[in-house]
Amino acid sequence: MKNIYLITLLLLITLHLQAQTGGYQIGQQVAAFSLQTEANQKIALGDYAGSKAVVVVFTNAHCPYAQLYQKRLQQLNGEYSGKGVQFLFIQPAISTDNTTPTTIAASNFPYAIDVNQKISQQFGATKTPEVFVLQPESGTFTLRYKGAIDDNPQVENYAKEPYLKNALEAVITNQTPAITQKRATGCSIKRF
Repeated sequence: MKNIYLITLLLLITLHLQAQTGGYQIGQQVAAFSLQTEANQKIALGDYAGSKAVVVVFTNAHCPYAQLYQKRLQQLNGEYSGKGVQFLFIQPAISTDNTTPTTIAASNFPYAIDVNQKISQQFGATKTPEVFVLQPESGTFTLRYKGAIDDNPQVENYAKEPYLKNALEAVITNQTPAITQKRATGCSIKRF
């Protein structure tokens, strides 16, 4: 009986590790994709080829963690939009209500719906919010950072490590981020 528990535990740990390492890896090129926005407009990753960086944010309007990060993401967008950075929000969650929070809907962020969760699975996103920093290069997009926005989702003023901000600073100056991956904290993305 102990062997069955041990085998089950090892299997669960293996599956968890595979889920954490799935998707694009740092330095890989990201496949082009297009999605519909909440206003039924098509947006494509290629639309942002002229940017210095693209931040793909997988989020869910109903996730408390995503709600805690809304203001911080808006601040980062305000700070970096003039520096050539484009933010793209993607809703990967299964929901009967695909509405967006008022603060995101009122912002300048493109907000797309990943209806069949194909894009979130390609990226390997497991949480909301989870960010992926892409660097456009000659018509392609290379992954430079993935994971957490910072080290304190609950209290913005207590965050000591602004992972996303640091990654953006590095990418827009054509440097490699010192930290390229940090595990995101948030709501689990439920899969079909």
